[in-house]
Amino acid sequence: DFMRFFLTYAGERKTENARRHYLYIYRVLTRYMEHIGCSCIHFEDIDYQWLVDFRKWIRSEISDVTRFKAESYIRAAYREAERRKLCSRSDDPFLDFKIEQVPVSEEIDYARIDDIRDFVKHDFSQYGMPNFEMVRDLVVLCWGLCGANLIDIFNMPKPKDGEFVFVRSKMQTRCGRSVHIRIEPEVQRILNKYEGKEFAFRFAEDHPSWQSWQNSINKTLRRMHKRA
Repeated sequence: DFMRFFLTYAGERKTENARRHYLYIYRVLTRYMEHIGCSCIHFEDIDYQWLVDFRKWIRSEISDVTRFKAESYIRAAYREAERRKLCSRSDDPFLDFKIEQVPVSEEIDYARIDDIRDFVKHDFSQYGMPNFEMVRDLVVLCWGLCGANLIDIFNMPKPKDGEFVFVRSKMQTRCGRSVHIRIEPEVQRILNKYEGKEFAFRFAEDHPSWQSWQNSINKTLRRMHKRA
């Protein structure tokens, strides 16, 4: 049973972030099983045509980014199963099926520097929505932390010697190399405003999970969009 092995393989990932991403793809596969009306996926089911059909479905139902992640994770689990002698290398569909990279748009709409300055200076307190100001601060924080993801900010450890030292979530399953980012005055202002007890910022202490915080931010963004 490939699905059972995939779930086992997901639980064996070294970091919580990697395990969470694999479990998400497991749920995607479960949705696909419901779509095609099957109760399980065996190793022998995953052939070239199965992958083609799965690619078509996931592109139309979810996104091409998730398609790339799903195909990559399925291949990783399949190849690990080969190493454990659970399936044959000669039956490996990925010998012929090539995982396509997600195309990058050539048209990038960059924000103008004046728009960025206006956004940073804007008084969001006038709307009576505290989360509006927090989202603005998060945008500034992402810039100040050289493009750190929100999950990096959520789990950010306490700074040391005037800098943040952390492993980006997207790199935890790769090299695991720490990055060092000096704390500039604008970032220090936000750190003072949202400082936590255990982590650098209190977001992990104010919310029961990363998902609940992310949902809160998304709701705030939708409200801001309506007022724009």
